[in-house]
Amino acid sequence: TTGQRVDAISALRAAIRALPNEQPLQRSLAGLLATTPQAGARAKQEAIQLAQECCQADTDDPENFGVLGIAYAAAGDFDSAIIAARRAVSLARSHGKTALADNIALQLKAYEQGRSR
Repeated sequence: TTGQRVDAISALRAAIRALPNEQPLQRSLAGLLATTPQAGARAKQEAIQLAQECCQADTDDPENFGVLGIAYAAAGDFDSAIIAARRAVSLARSHGKTALADNIALQLKAYEQGRSR
């Protein structure tokens, strides 16, 4: 529900303030902001920024690039979403994370069709 998402966003923000270098927290917040239907353009841009920071901090993490793709797609930037998702699929495969690669590949197909999901 919307209330639960708002609570989760608040909890993640508090956790990030306490643990600012924890990428999983930042990645979770980025994903939540990007996928919350009621979130406006400002939240979508924040999601992109958080995901970009995660990608810069760890350029070898497929989950970071997967969330970056989600954030770009949510903001309507499908060209950037495609680039991020392709990178995520490549990284996931190189790490032997087949299920993750397959999941992101499905998202990639949606982005190529101009859909966020």
